[in-house]
Amino acid sequence: MELRFQAGGPESWSADAVIVFLSEDEKLEKAYPELLDAAPWMSIAPGMRDFHGKKGEMGLLYGPPAHPLSRAVVVGLGKLDALTYAETLEEIRKGAGAAAVRCRELGVDTLALPVSGLARFNADVERTIEEIVCAAMLGLWRNKAFKSKEPEDADPRWLALLFCDANVPDFPRLAARRGETHAEAVILARNLANTPANSLTPEDMAEEARKLARRHDMNCEVLEREDIVSLGMGAFAAVAAGSANDPRLIILEHAPAGHADEAPLIAGGKGITFDTGGYDIKDDESMSTMKSDMGGAAAVIGAVLAIARAGIKANVTAVVAACENRGSGNAYLP
Repeated sequence: MELRFQAGGPESWSADAVIVFLSEDEKLEKAYPELLDAAPWMSIAPGMRDFHGKKGEMGLLYGPPAHPLSRAVVVGLGKLDALTYAETLEEIRKGAGAAAVRCRELGVDTLALPVSGLARFNADVERTIEEIVCAAMLGLWRNKAFKSKEPEDADPRWLALLFCDANVPDFPRLAARRGETHAEAVILARNLANTPANSLTPEDMAEEARKLARRHDMNCEVLEREDIVSLGMGAFAAVAAGSANDPRLIILEHAPAGHADEAPLIAGGKGITFDTGGYDIKDDESMSTMKSDMGGAAAVIGAVLAIARAGIKANVTAVVAACENRGSGNAYLP
């Protein structure tokens, strides 16, 4: 889903559906006065009579089909005065993800979010925007890589943030882009962790790291079995001894100009692309999830991607020990 911005006030806004958040028994006209200027039909929409803003509640409002904003998805947050700042953000996150999925189910092509109504939740509007954008994109994520055909229900094409200003302000625009970046990094980690082990060997994971390095101006070094043994990493080499796929030690480094000589922040990730359990073979129920035994590696690779995309000026390195733990005649003997 693409991220867009619409400035110029209510007369310039348009989308197939607009997402709004309301706390328990909160009035729409008080929470979103500018939105009612854009879509006055919402004030008399029959669906509002059945919506009370309870936690997890979701309502659909319909206006004239030809109107620039002809539909609204209203998300309930519950009693906000009983929630902490962190709890409020969590409810907004859950609501944004659920609303995006509901719009996909309805076949909605384009979404919008009015920014002016977000200030009432807390003073940090930028953080709220960041969380909503990230949650909406993560809510739409599906693991489609190994499907024989595309799902019939397509994702919305774009989400637009609606501004009353003549131009899009810098801070909320950058916040929305941060949310987009965070979603991209999490989706990368999810895709890696959900890839079957026959399609993600240690060398495949190393190649994914190389691709990221090329796209985002990072450094990537990959050590092979001989290098690993020569460095004295006997335990690491022993884990991989029974596998036909050789291990890889992956070093992915974000070191922007002027920071390459700084002491790095290092994140280590477990990269066991499949774990049979060694001699104590796992049962079938446990074995099915062992493609995700490299979840730690996926997480640190995703984190370095997010740091690089955000342009953070720091030396950050992900170190991943990638190998398979499988049994064979060559496996390590205890």
